[in-house]
Amino acid sequence: MTGRLREQTEFEDIIVKAAADGTLVRLRDVATVELGAESYASSLRFQGIDVIPPRTLPPHALVLALSPLLDERTVRALADLRARGFDLAVVEVSPVPFAEPGTGPLDDLAYRLWVLRRDALRASYLRLGVPVVEWRKDLPLQAALEEVRTFRRHARVVRA
Repeated sequence: MTGRLREQTEFEDIIVKAAADGTLVRLRDVATVELGAESYASSLRFQGIDVIPPRTLPPHALVLALSPLLDERTVRALADLRARGFDLAVVEVSPVPFAEPGTGPLDDLAYRLWVLRRDALRASYLRLGVPVVEWRKDLPLQAALEEVRTFRRHARVVRA
C-alpha cells in the first residue's frame, strides 16, 4: 500500500472508532461512501470556474472534505457550496510532515513560502466559517471529527 486511498473499499475501511472491547467502527458503518469524478475541474473548465455542479449533492448535505490544502480551486469549489447553504468541514491531511525544507537557503525559503501558502488557504476556509482540523497519523479520525463538532457548536453560539 502506498499510503494513498484510491478505491471506495479503502475509504470504507477507515477506522473511525475503536471500542474498549476491541470492536472497530469503520466509516462504512456510519456513512455512505461514494467516490466522485477523478477531477471536477476537467469537466467544469468550460464554465471558466471550478464548482461542483448543482444537484450533485442532496439538499442540506454535510460536506466533509479531506484535503491536503494544496489547491486554491478546492477553496473556490467549497466556498461555492458554502454560498449555496451546504454545511462544510475540512479535514486536513497535511503533507507538511512528509516534506523537508532542503539543504540550501533557497530551499528553506521555498519551504517556508509553501507552508505560508497553506496557512493562507486554511485562513480562507476559516473566514468562510468552515472548520479546518488536521488529521494526523497518530490521531483517530473520530478525534479530528470531534474538533469539527466543537467548532460547529461554538460557531452556532456565536451566530445566535
